[in-house]
Amino acid sequence: MRQAACVFILLIISRTILAISLEKCEYYYENYLEDSLKYYLEEHNNNLSLNDRIVYNLYQAKLKRSNNFRSEGIELLNEALSLFKDDSNDCLLGRVLDELVLILKDGGILDRQKALEYIKQSEEIKIASCKNELDVTFLIKGNLFYMNALNEVNEFRKIEYYNKAISAWTSTAQISKDRKLLDLAQMNTSTTYIGLGKYQSAIEFLSEQQTKAKRYGDSALLLNIRKNKLSALIKNRDLEWATSIADSLTRELDESAKPQNQLDIYFLKSNLADSLGYYKQALEFRDSSLHYQHLVFDESNYLAQEKYQSANLEKEVAQKESRILRNRLWLTVLLSTCLLLIGSIFLIQRSRKIKEQKAKDELEKERLNSKIEAALAKIEGETTERKMIAMKLHDEIASSLTAAQMHLNVIQKKANEQNARLLETSSELINQVSSQVRDISHQLISPVLLKLGCAEAIDELVNRSSNVECPIQVDISTSGERLEFKLETFIYQAFSEMLNNAIKYREGGQIECKYQQSLDRVEIVMTNTVSESHLFQKEGLGTTNIKSRAEGLGGQFNITKKIALVEAKLTIPLTFSSLD
Repeated sequence: MRQAACVFILLIISRTILAISLEKCEYYYENYLEDSLKYYLEEHNNNLSLNDRIVYNLYQAKLKRSNNFRSEGIELLNEALSLFKDDSNDCLLGRVLDELVLILKDGGILDRQKALEYIKQSEEIKIASCKNELDVTFLIKGNLFYMNALNEVNEFRKIEYYNKAISAWTSTAQISKDRKLLDLAQMNTSTTYIGLGKYQSAIEFLSEQQTKAKRYGDSALLLNIRKNKLSALIKNRDLEWATSIADSLTRELDESAKPQNQLDIYFLKSNLADSLGYYKQALEFRDSSLHYQHLVFDESNYLAQEKYQSANLEKEVAQKESRILRNRLWLTVLLSTCLLLIGSIFLIQRSRKIKEQKAKDELEKERLNSKIEAALAKIEGETTERKMIAMKLHDEIASSLTAAQMHLNVIQKKANEQNARLLETSSELINQVSSQVRDISHQLISPVLLKLGCAEAIDELVNRSSNVECPIQVDISTSGERLEFKLETFIYQAFSEMLNNAIKYREGGQIECKYQQSLDRVEIVMTNTVSESHLFQKEGLGTTNIKSRAEGLGGQFNITKKIALVEAKLTIPLTFSSLD
């Protein structure tokens, strides 16, 4: 999971690196670096996100419009519109609609009608989401109305479109902070007033804009307004005011002024001289304007050359950035592949270790099972052997002793007094041997164990062994279920051996026994007092036998020796010993 998360993060990083920058595309386009823009877009035309695909289509459409491929541009923009979702960028949607309007406005009547619908939609979106881009929409809207006015035959409709265009351009001038947009809006507004013959309205509009430009301290914008105002005054035949503005502009401009401004002013002064009837002076001004026109052409050529060199430089930078991005992509892919490879190796090694550990566990389990089965088989064999010996003692030897006793009893009745005493002694010896045979038979295999189980057999053994001289206390707790007979036999024999040792080495006091049988284990604890010399005595054969068999059944047998006290504890887990 950790390796997968790392790969996922790297993929996100690579996607972020490859994202198309809207600002960079706008920079290329606004600075006429079309080759750089085209190269930049083509380098990023792989695995684009939804938003990046929209940006890609938008600027490809701008390039198509610049090269007069209208239908291809419209197709790209319609595809971009289809990609927008409910949570998409509304400002980007407004830009797409604006671009679609710029292409459609140069088409036929139906295209211009669609353009009006789209520009209205763009205006609503920008009012709600991005008011800082409304100036562009208003300017496009004004141009659209202006185009409709130029193509309108009906004079009233034409005037209506001109007025709408003026209204839109005026809105642009009111909210725009972009010098270029302000110039376009003011020039178009004043041109439209002049086209309608409303020279006074043009003058008033330009005077208002001149006041605002003075307030903002924008000298370049103020110069353009005054030039437009001079043109309107000449057409309105307000020649005295026009002469005052022309003289003022001439005094303010020096040889270091831009050739374009010199050209515009001398051209306007020639028109003013024509209006005043100073034709010779008008020719001189035209000659000066031609001179500056050549300078403007030279400056344009120089700027074009600079732009060309700048475009080449930008292209080289874009190619270099593209190589860097490509190298980063390959590095990301290589790093991701290495991580995947390392992760795969780790998982393979881990899987192999798990399999090896599983095999070891299985082998250990089989070893334990084999050990337990061997222990149980040994117990079962010994139990069978004990049964056979007990049966022979009980059925054959005990029967023979009983028969001998009966014959002695018959002989004893007929014998004299001396022989009677001998026969009585013999009878007592036979009874004693018979009792010993019965005890040995019970020790080999308990009848109570056969019939009632381990707990009852232990209780019977304790009751039989306990007396006044050697009191034995036993606490028995069981789950109520009997164990396998061979396991019960081992537990009984172990308890019997532990009890015999306790009785044998007891040094006064009571022997305390505890037998507890739960669902998962059997536990025997036996405690008794012993002499100090017995504390250092080695374990006997019986104790060693119990310990080895307990370990064979997966259990434990421990003897703890303290001052004058010995505790023997036997634990047998039933989960191991319940095997067939």
